[in-house]
Amino acid sequence: MEDLKENGPTAKLYVQYFQMVSILFQFIHAEKCGDWKLHLECVQKMIPAGHFNYAKCSHLYLQDRHEISAKFNTHNYHLYTNMGYFTIRRSNKFYSGIWSDMTIEQTYMRNIHLRGGLTHGRGVSPATATTARWITSIPLQIVLDEQLENFCNFKMDGTSHQHKDAGNSRIQKDEKDVKVLLEWLENHPPFLQLDNLVSLSTGVIATTEINCYKAQENGIALIPVVMKGTVDQIKLKKKNMKVLPLKSVFSKISLG
Repeated sequence: MEDLKENGPTAKLYVQYFQMVSILFQFIHAEKCGDWKLHLECVQKMIPAGHFNYAKCSHLYLQDRHEISAKFNTHNYHLYTNMGYFTIRRSNKFYSGIWSDMTIEQTYMRNIHLRGGLTHGRGVSPATATTARWITSIPLQIVLDEQLENFCNFKMDGTSHQHKDAGNSRIQKDEKDVKVLLEWLENHPPFLQLDNLVSLSTGVIATTEINCYKAQENGIALIPVVMKGTVDQIKLKKKNMKVLPLKSVFSKISLG
C-alpha cells in the first residue's frame, strides 16, 4: 500500500480512504466482539484521521481508559477488559455487542417515538399529563414484558442463534454490492500514475489548494500540539486544520 502512494495524489487519496475504512471495520468488529485491546488500538488510529475536536476528545478518552485499572477492582477490571463488558449486549448471540448511544436509540428513543410515547413526530409533547404518564408507565411496562416473555417461553429478540448478518439474504446482498464496486473500480482504476488529484467519476482535476489526500498527514502533524497542554488550552488556527475535499472543486467550475 505504501508503494501505491508514490503513484500520485489520486492513488494516495484512495490508499488513505482504504486505511480509514479498514480502521472503521476493525472498530466495529472490536465493539461487536468485546475486544478491548482492539478497541483502544482503533481509537488511537482514528485520532489523526478525524475532525480536530473529535481528535482532542479521543486523546482524552484514551488517557482515561489506560487509567481505568485504578478505578476498578481486580474482578471488575478483568470483566471489563477481558470478558467484553465494556460493550453492551441486548442478546446472547455472538457478535452482537453495540455502543451505548446505539443502545439508547434502540430502547428509550424507540419507545419515545412509538404511539403513546412522548412524541408524535413533532417534538416532545408539551402536555404534562402525557409526559408523566409515559415516565411512570415505562418501568411497569418493562416488567410486564419480561414476565410475559418468560411465561410464554418466547423472546422478542428472536429465537435463532445465528446473527442476522450471517443470513442468506444479507450474504447475497453483500456479494452483489461487492461485485458492483469491483466492476466500477475496474473501469475507474484509482492507482494510476497521475501528477494531479483527479475525480475518477468525472475526470475533473483538482486545484493545488485541494489537500484531502493529505488529511492523515495533517492530523499526525497536529498530535504534538494536542499533547502540549490540557484540552481547554489547545487552540489552533482554522487554516492549519482545514481539509478541502475534491467536491469543493465542482463549485468553481464554469462552463463558457
